Amino acid sequence: DESGDFLVQHFELTYLTSGRDLLRVAVESPAKGAPVILANPNFGKYLSGALPGAESTATRSTDLDRSGLQFAPLAGTAAEAKALQSLLKLDAQNVLTGDRATEASLRDLHGPRILHVATHGFFLNDQEVALMGHGSETGALPFNENPLLRSGLALAGANARHSGTLDDGILTAAEAAQLDLRGTQLVVLSACDTGVGEVRIGEGVYGLRRALVLAGVQAQVGTLWKVADE
Repeated sequence: DESGDFLVQHFELTYLTSGRDLLRVAVESPAKGAPVILANPNFGKYLSGALPGAESTATRSTDLDRSGLQFAPLAGTAAEAKALQSLLKLDAQNVLTGDRATEASLRDLHGPRILHVATHGFFLNDQEVALMGHGSETGALPFNENPLLRSGLALAGANARHSGTLDDGILTAAEAAQLDLRGTQLVVLSACDTGVGEVRIGEGVYGLRRALVLAGVQAQVGTLWKVADE
């Protein structure tokens, strides 16, 4: 501003994904439950030599099963969950780890005051498909797959692409947008690339951040980079 200060020093800034969000800001929903921690999911058998999820060369969500994308165990997140449990004075039922760290467990939540998720996160680039043109000309057009299907979190069963009856162990941003997080004051995504997305002109950034806003979250912490387990 004219005094050389950043606007954030004097104003509270709120990101909106659409005009509808103004109604949500005007009428805030109270949190319905205690904080919940999800960490150290049991991804299933990790194939030796496969690339961890954080380093995979997969390019699209539809390539997940045939790309060799695997998720290595995250022992550091178990210690993270234990420290947070003590800090927040939580009962064991509010700490979801191992086989309990599932998509279903997240869908069963209804507005926890804080949600802390420590796992693998990913954002896959859209893939280009080569198209044969006339004569010797060739070109490439993007698949332009929905970025909400190309970003997500790995949960229990992710390596086998099987969790429970219907889930595949991978929570995409599109699925995260359907969670009931109205009233949740803060979501912390302690994982790689959780703030990364695709910029859509006039619409903002499509990815996990947008999905959580749609789910009702008031504030969130994410990353634009790779983060070490420890």
